[in-house]
Order: sequence, then structure tokens, then C-alpha cells
Amino acid sequence: MRLLYESMRSLYQKMGIFFILFLCGLGHFTVSAEQQAADASLPIDASIADGRVIARSGSGKYAQQVELTIMGDDLVESGFVQLDHDTQNEFMIISRFGDSREEYYLQIIDFRPQGIVTWSYRSYERPVVISRIIISTAPDEIETGDDKRALYTTHILSSNGLIPALINHDKVTALRDALQISEIPFNRTLPHSFHDQAMESVKQLYAGPEIIDHIRLGQMNDTQYALVTYREKAGSFLIHIDGVATRHQKAFRFNTFVENDDYDDALLAIIQFIRGLRAEGKISEPE
Repeated sequence: MRLLYESMRSLYQKMGIFFILFLCGLGHFTVSAEQQAADASLPIDASIADGRVIARSGSGKYAQQVELTIMGDDLVESGFVQLDHDTQNEFMIISRFGDSREEYYLQIIDFRPQGIVTWSYRSYERPVVISRIIISTAPDEIETGDDKRALYTTHILSSNGLIPALINHDKVTALRDALQISEIPFNRTLPHSFHDQAMESVKQLYAGPEIIDHIRLGQMNDTQYALVTYREKAGSFLIHIDGVATRHQKAFRFNTFVENDDYDDALLAIIQFIRGLRAEGKISEPE
């Protein structure tokens, strides 16, 4: 019995020492500031009520929240979109301003580990957002004969908000001329039906494709469009750009592929094409 007692006491002592070491060891499993910041960016949630948006990120003591008054009266569009190809999401809100139904505000809420950042921008017409490129319209117009055309400005989202895009006009023109454009039968289900079919087809045609950007139903003045851009496989240096545009019972298919470095310029070229569409099916020079 004494031998059994000594054996049990030795076992309990070892277990006690192990337990103390285990407790002390927990102090080494600390969460770094970077890990805390990464965790604080998720989950992301936003709700809209009574003319205000409440945006939240993170949980517990790392939670962040911001309340923002929505400029304008009627909400046009809202949702999460990737604007800068990083791991963070931006919650984008576009709202009409007043009763004119002509003036818009673009509001961006950027969820960042170090805090939530918000920006608001004014546009005469509804802004166009494709990837990081945002096209807004000034309230001024230029006259070309009997036609009046709005003045467009192009910006790119940066860490400091929107900055004017540095455009290589020669490259954009060359990329626009290289677009494969064909007229297709008009259908009222376009362009969103094209988008849905394209998204499904890409997944079936390629093993492990990478969708870069996609727009199911975009609007530029009275032209509607859909856009899907993708790589056949992650890491490929070629990007496919495919889409349709409809205006006044006319429908057009456009597609091209570009290298990574030409992607932003190619998007500008497509915006020029969409902006230049006319009901008779001709492509005008961009204003």
C-alpha cells in the first residue's frame, strides 16, 4: 500500500507540474497586432434605414462602427464591391439627390483594419463603376452641332480616396480599336442574362478560372451593359474581357483580351465604346 501511495503521489506531483507549465505556456500564445487587425476586419455588415447607413466590422472589443447620412432622397444602388483588388471590401452607396433625378452622390465606405474610412462624391449623372475606375459627370456640357454631350471625368480609387486617372490616350485608343464588336439580336432579357450565362460558362470551360470583375446590369445614360473579366487560370498574364451593351432596341457584343498591365486602360477603352454607342448602331468618337 505504501508503494502504491508513493507512486500515486509522484504521479499527482508530475501532473501538477505539467498543469502549471501548461498554464504558464498559454501566455506565449498571444495574438499579434496584425492578427488582431485582420480579425477586426471581419465580419462586415451594413444596414440602411431612415436615410442612414450603419456599417460595422469586426466583433467584440475589436468591433468598429460608423453611421453615415445618405445624401439624396432615393436610394439607387448599394452593396459590397471590390474596388481596389485588395483583401478589404468597400460598401458603395449611390443615391439620388433632391427631386431633380439628375444629380447623384457616390458614397464609399472602406473597411480597413485600422478604422473605417468614408468618402462622398458628387456627380451630375449616375456614376459608372468598373473595377477601380469610376466615371462621373460634371454639370457642364459641350455642344457639338445640334448635340449636347456631358463632360466626363475619370478617377481611380486609391488609399486616399478618388484621384484623377492618368490616361494614356494613345493606348486607350489602340485598345478600343482592337475590340471585337458585333451586333447581336436584341432581347429584353439582355444584358443580365448574358452575364449569368457567361459566369456559368467560364466555370465550365476552364479548370480553376479567376473572375476579376463582373457587372450584371450597368447603366451609362440610356445604355445598359454587362461585363465579365477573367483569367483562364489564376496567375495568368492574359485577361479576357467579355460583355454586351444595349441601347434603343440595339444590342452589341464586345470582347478582347489584354495583358495585366493594360487592364485599366482596356476598361477605359470599353467605357469609351459604351459611351459612344448610338441608336443607329454607329460608334462615335468619345467626347
